[in-house]
Amino acid sequence: MFNIDSVLIKLAEVTNKFLICIDMQGNYCYTNKAYNNRFGFQRTAKIGMNSLTDVHVDDHPMVIATVGKCCAQPNTAFDVVLRKPLTTGGYAYTQWDFIAIADRQDQPEYIVCLGMEVTSFVEDEAAHTTRLEQIAYHQSHMVRRPLANILGLAHLLSETNIASEDEQKELLHHLHTEALELDDIVKTIVSKAQNR
Repeated sequence: MFNIDSVLIKLAEVTNKFLICIDMQGNYCYTNKAYNNRFGFQRTAKIGMNSLTDVHVDDHPMVIATVGKCCAQPNTAFDVVLRKPLTTGGYAYTQWDFIAIADRQDQPEYIVCLGMEVTSFVEDEAAHTTRLEQIAYHQSHMVRRPLANILGLAHLLSETNIASEDEQKELLHHLHTEALELDDIVKTIVSKAQNR
């Protein structure tokens, strides 16, 4: 006969996703193997301990708000990204689904949390944002100078009466130099945009 409880227990222990359960006081009731292994805990070391001690202090308000949503709407999942301290120092970024499991009177009894590490994704996004900021800087500062010079030189060529051929050649030389510089800047921006 199929027994969902035994299947879920086995799944919780073999998955690479984190699975924890906390009581309504915020204390651990259960932590699975993947969670213990990633964060350096012994099998039952965290049971009865406050779960907020394993969350970056700046993320505590997000945990509290998410648990509040869970309690207001039992059996509905809410997601949150949290930083968890590592035994090696620093933090791992983790994404979680929190869900309040209600008792027979429909009162929240436990919060079950299913999570996974997203550190590499967060770091990639930060690097991407930095690259976009550099591109924006180049576009707003470096491109504008040669472009303004080209526009000014083009205006001089079209609006003024340049009598001598030498003056025309000098203006065209400056125009060409500024266009080459602008071309180099655009190539640099494109290279930065394509560099991943």
